[in-house]
Amino acid sequence: GGGGGGGGGGKASSWLMFVSKSLLEQGKSVLPVCLFLMGFQVIVLGQEVKQYKELLLGLLLAVVGLALFTFGLLNGLMPMGERIGLRLPSILPLSSVLFIAAILGVAVTLAEPALGVVKTAGSLIQPQHAPNLHALLHSRQDLLVLAVAAG
Repeated sequence: GGGGGGGGGGKASSWLMFVSKSLLEQGKSVLPVCLFLMGFQVIVLGQEVKQYKELLLGLLLAVVGLALFTFGLLNGLMPMGERIGLRLPSILPLSSVLFIAAILGVAVTLAEPALGVVKTAGSLIQPQHAPNLHALLHSRQDLLVLAVAAG
C-alpha cells in the first residue's frame, strides 16, 4: 500500500548517489592523467596546450563513458561472471576450469578498451620522433598486449 512510493524514492536517490559517486571517482582518475599529459606537452615537448573547449568536452565525455562502463560491469558482466564462476567448478574438472580461466584472461586483455585507445593514439606517433614507441604501437603490438596481460 502506502510504502510503495517511498521505496521508489529510495531507489532513485540511491541511484543518484551511485551516479554522482561514480562520476566523481572517474573524474579523480581522469583529471590527474590529463594534467600530467598537459604538463608533459608543455614542459617536455615545449608545445602550448590549445583547444581548451574540445579538451574539456573530451574529459567530460571520458568521465561519463567510464562511469557508464563501470555501471555496466558492476550490474551486468560481473554478476554473470560470478554465477558462471560459482557453477563451473561443480561441473568441470579443475584443469578445465583453469584452461577456461586462462582463455578468458587473454580474451579480456585483448578486449581491454585502454589498449584500443593506445593503439589509436599510436597512429599519431611519428617514427622519427619516437621510434621505440612507434615500433611498439605498430609492428610490436603483440609485445604490448603480452606486457599488459602479464602485468
